[in-house]
Amino acid sequence: MYGFGSIVLTRFPFTDLSADKRRLALIVSRDNERRSDLVVAFITSVPRRVMSR
Repeated sequence: MYGFGSIVLTRFPFTDLSADKRRLALIVSRDNERRSDLVVAFITSVPRRVMSR
């Protein structure tokens, strides 16, 4: 089973559901042994600029 903090390769659908793309994702849910669904966060290599206030 996948644990919190694991990195997995999964399919992310396009917004219009016409297709999907395989991407890396981080498992952010806990107690995954007792659940049938996982909560994941998309991982990107594109750096984002943080805007200061």
